[in-house]
Amino acid sequence: MIAALTGLWRYGLVLGLLAGLGIWHLADKSRAVDDAVELVRAEYITAALVASESARSREKQLQTQVQEAKNAAITREKTLLADADRSRLAADRLRDDLATARVILPGLTRAAVDLYADTATVVLNECINEYRSLAAQTDALANDRQTLIDAWPR
Repeated sequence: MIAALTGLWRYGLVLGLLAGLGIWHLADKSRAVDDAVELVRAEYITAALVASESARSREKQLQTQVQEAKNAAITREKTLLADADRSRLAADRLRDDLATARVILPGLTRAAVDLYADTATVVLNECINEYRSLAAQTDALANDRQTLIDAWPR
């Protein structure tokens, strides 16, 4: 009986050692899997941070571009307002000159009236040329605007 117990004890010991080795091997594999998961997680976090930084950088570039466009628009608006004021003043002067000519025209000599007519013709032709130029520029701008609207992604 003792011999049988001794044999069982040996088998138990061998089985225990094998089980221990199996558990140790599984624990080692589990640790390796955990390490691989942590490595993948770290790579994912790094990639996410890089993508986030890239997006922030692009957003900052876009904000800078928008701000520059706003500043340029403000400058253009100031220039346009100044040009409009100069045009208004020139139109007022021309209106005043025409009103003055209407008053003094009946008392002038034929040569003076002819000189006024010639001057008025020159001024009128300059106005016509400026209006044509302005109309062409306006048409070109309207065309560019429509091109941009049509090309904008929907």
